[in-house]
Amino acid sequence: MRQGLACHLSLVTGARADLVRVSGGAERACLVDDSPLRARWLLGEADRAWRRFGYAEAAALLEQCRRQDAAVDRALLLSRGFAAWDRFDHEEAYQKLREAAGGGLPEWVLPALGELRRGREQATERSDAYRLWDLWLTACRRAEAQAYDVGVLLLYRCLEAMAQWTLRWHHHVDTGDVARDEAERVGIADLTAPDHHGRLVMSMHKAWSAVARLGGPLAEVGARTDERRRDFADRRNHSLLAHGETPLREEHFRSARELLEREAMGHFRKVAFKGREPYPQLPTAIPPVR
Repeated sequence: MRQGLACHLSLVTGARADLVRVSGGAERACLVDDSPLRARWLLGEADRAWRRFGYAEAAALLEQCRRQDAAVDRALLLSRGFAAWDRFDHEEAYQKLREAAGGGLPEWVLPALGELRRGREQATERSDAYRLWDLWLTACRRAEAQAYDVGVLLLYRCLEAMAQWTLRWHHHVDTGDVARDEAERVGIADLTAPDHHGRLVMSMHKAWSAVARLGGPLAEVGARTDERRRDFADRRNHSLLAHGETPLREEHFRSARELLEREAMGHFRKVAFKGREPYPQLPTAIPPVR
């Protein structure tokens, strides 16, 4: 908490003979109701936090307001909603932002969350594609906050999810539980390995190799990125947040982002969204009331 929030305003009042000072013996100290000023200051600080996608930071600031204020209440609800979205809690985000609907909320917000909140049992090709796009945008937000290590891991997960999406919805292959007979029939059994539960699974690199071998959507991406995927997987695996001790820096994020932007994301959008972006990056300003 900033020290300024612990201060209180006061003034000295009483009878006075002029405009300079209160007459001696007539003075009385009074606290000034500074809650309107505090509310405006907190809203300004919260809006600055939004500029860097600091929704949780904005919510923590606005929770300090002790005044009943409609603008603060609305900004707090929006901040909590987008903070939930930013941490992938799409159900909570949907519930909170639905309460704020109709008050200047961008029209794409609730439809996007409607897709993202679907559980695996209710998932569709479209909702899974939305989840992948959400990973991409979140990785970009982490980079804006200079959390490059987290950004790189999210880009790795995004690339992995793209192969999984393609195999699941275009080849009926679940990379987390590959059917042995089907894998042998289509010629990808050599790309699987048993996990500790005995299920056949595929790593990110092997999943893309399967995409390339099976043909169809994104097969060209799988064939063209073989070497760069290996390099990316090695960098991720040797990082401090995986199995090694190497820190991930800005240049690593730029390299990973360039790989996805140049080789994969455009092809994915063409297949999944007819070339369009399903929704934009999350907002960097508290939406004004319309």
